[in-house]
Amino acid sequence: MARTLLLLCTFGAAVFAGAPGDLVALPEATQRLRTLESLLKRQAATNTEILAALDAAEDAYLRLEANPPAARRTQAGIKQATDLEKLRKDVERAYLKALELRKVALNSDHNDRHPVQFRAARALARARPALGADFMRALERVYKDPDYELVPHFYDVAFGALLEMNTPGTFEWLVDKPLNADVNPDAMHRALAAMDALRKTPSPTAKQRREAVRRILAIFQSYSFHWTDTYQVVAGFRGGPKKYQKIAGIMGPYWMQVRPTVIATLRHLSRDPRTGVPPVDLDDGSDLESIPRIKVWFGQNKTIGRPPWIDLKQPLLVRKRTTPPYTQPAVTKLRRKYGIPWELWWEQNRDLHRPPELGEELRTELRKRTLPPLLIEALGDVDWRVRAAAAMTLGKLGAPGAVVHLRRQMEVDASEEVRQAAMLGLLLLRDPELRGFFVHTARARNENPRIRAYAVLAMGLILDADFFWKVFQPGKRVNDPLPVHRDLQACAVRALGWGAETGTAQALANLLGNKRVALEAQAAAGTTLALLRDPASLSEALKILRDARDDDPEQHVGHVSAALTATALTKPDDKRALGALAVKLRKSKARFGGVRNQVVVGLGGVGGSRAYETLQTGYERCLRDTKRYAERGYFLLALGESKDPRARVLLREQLESLDHERELGACALGLALNGDAASVWKLRAQLVRSEREYTAPGMVALAMLHDEGALSLIRGKLERRREAEVVQEGALALAMLRGDEAVPELLELWRRCKTPAMFDALAWSFVLTNERGAAALVDIVRDAGRDPLERAFGLTALGRMADPAPDPLLDDFARDFNPYGASPTLTALARGRDVPFLR
Repeated sequence: MARTLLLLCTFGAAVFAGAPGDLVALPEATQRLRTLESLLKRQAATNTEILAALDAAEDAYLRLEANPPAARRTQAGIKQATDLEKLRKDVERAYLKALELRKVALNSDHNDRHPVQFRAARALARARPALGADFMRALERVYKDPDYELVPHFYDVAFGALLEMNTPGTFEWLVDKPLNADVNPDAMHRALAAMDALRKTPSPTAKQRREAVRRILAIFQSYSFHWTDTYQVVAGFRGGPKKYQKIAGIMGPYWMQVRPTVIATLRHLSRDPRTGVPPVDLDDGSDLESIPRIKVWFGQNKTIGRPPWIDLKQPLLVRKRTTPPYTQPAVTKLRRKYGIPWELWWEQNRDLHRPPELGEELRTELRKRTLPPLLIEALGDVDWRVRAAAAMTLGKLGAPGAVVHLRRQMEVDASEEVRQAAMLGLLLLRDPELRGFFVHTARARNENPRIRAYAVLAMGLILDADFFWKVFQPGKRVNDPLPVHRDLQACAVRALGWGAETGTAQALANLLGNKRVALEAQAAAGTTLALLRDPASLSEALKILRDARDDDPEQHVGHVSAALTATALTKPDDKRALGALAVKLRKSKARFGGVRNQVVVGLGGVGGSRAYETLQTGYERCLRDTKRYAERGYFLLALGESKDPRARVLLREQLESLDHERELGACALGLALNGDAASVWKLRAQLVRSEREYTAPGMVALAMLHDEGALSLIRGKLERRREAEVVQEGALALAMLRGDEAVPELLELWRRCKTPAMFDALAWSFVLTNERGAAALVDIVRDAGRDPLERAFGLTALGRMADPAPDPLLDDFARDFNPYGASPTLTALARGRDVPFLR
């Protein structure tokens, strides 16, 4: 155990002990403990000395525990057993003291004992459960003391150790003590780690889950959940003293980091223990993806006695199959990338291999004979998800009579989700004769606003740029509700990228950082400029980057949007632009790194020696600044994407020295993006001992490097773990490595999965197969007894196999539309994973 802990420890402390097989006498073990206790009392002791003493003391005790004195019912034997138990307790007390150790200089709040605290927290994971209460009290003293300035990863390690100790009352302590809504980095990291630990707690009781949900809803009461312009403060500051009002200015990026974890925790704790299904709306049966709806659900369930807090033989709640309520679209990928964890960035950027080259005979068979009758029949299915999948696929394939069928579906279908899907199908046809229909739909104020937004995008696909400037000029009101009008404006700006004319780039550049323009339109302007790639807009973007202030929340979105534009237009030999980006990366002090992250992502795509050196310098600075830990994954991925040979050496070193699984996952993916096939052995070793956060990206990294030797490891992870992301990435890895031969295993995974996100990933896995996968999907679609979700995703996967050509609209839909604002099922159906997520 000590050797394992040492490998996990990144500080390189030497263990001055003998070989693993050597025996250590009790007096020697006691002497090592006394040395440790002496060092803990000395303020001048170095971290290296304390770490070595910690390792030596634990190593001695573990060897004694593995080779205890002979159990004899003699006075000497009893004394030996008593001394061994006393040694155990003294070692544990020493680790508690090390946990609270601190060393700060005069007039400083920087604690230099981070390595010791990490090591102590890890070791306490194997302590007696009875020590848990003392451990919790010590943790409270640590994070309440301002002199500690804790590294964010400390909370992950400490709370993980508490879970491994399995002390009674740990769940309640996590809910009551570290969980908070304070708007400062340290408190936020503590709350996120506490919620992660709540989700990892094995089998909490009904009462525990109910109280945890009550507590989370009480402290996180923000009703602004669709990325609107103004963010309401959380309960900790709502209605508080005026001195706290300045906090509201940073609520946007704060809430964008906290919200995904809050929602995931609420859904996890509220799921039905009988089925594993998360909470659903009592009125329409749709999935709950926002705090207000979960709060209403919780209140109704408490009142009518229908919550899944107790296991019942018969379910009391029957899902209703009615139209889900409309939720407004969010139209900017910047809002999703603006200060969010690297995992979401990777979800949009991972470079999945292109589908295999199917034989033209099979492709023609699917497109012209097999699919059209299946799709037309599916338009009349009783389940809205099947009808929606059929409508979008019908438009994607341009099947004969698609216009008639889709127009009719929009007129007669009672489901708004299906009508939206039919509009997407009409978009994909790119038919100029539909111009009048699109214009009428875009201007119809009584129409579903999401359908109107799609109609605006359609005008861009048929290259009618005049429509946007005449009807949806920035700042112009057209008698629509303000949120709807802003979304339509943003869609109009985004569509200009398809119908570009002379002067479009300059007009869009003027929107960046313009306070009179809605933030959604500013962000969409950056996305559009990046796709137009007009060199004339580079100087404007760099000017905005240079002049905008980091602490101005009203300009921050335009600032990030300008960074997106500038990095997309910069060339490897453009010293002026690269110099300006390097300066911004070095001097930006924004709390949540939205601008810095976008510059890092862009520099990875620029490539070249100068971009690599800028990334390397920024990463080293990020390692030294513990408050910027969430940005490290961006650097690791960008370094890999840069393709620079020097990045391989750096990433290999980081793979051995990093200790946080999310960063290890980013490092593994960076090596895969760099094409470093020589690192597969290191990646395999990490996968063997990995937990959840490294497992998924680690499997994909090995598959991207074509490491067929990792198949047994990937299969083992899929057998032992059931987390959604592990199953999703494992299925993709199997398909990438084995092609058609993976179909039986994919069918077994398909049988286990019942959620839209998992069917989405598995359907894409089938697209990476060939004839055998197509036959399996056809059987799934034709089986009327199957779950509608299976048939719906089977249809979309067949559509991708029949026509794998890049589709800019579906690609943009996947990147630019907020998944929390749309039906999760429709969003997944519309993703169309035909090309890498981000060009």
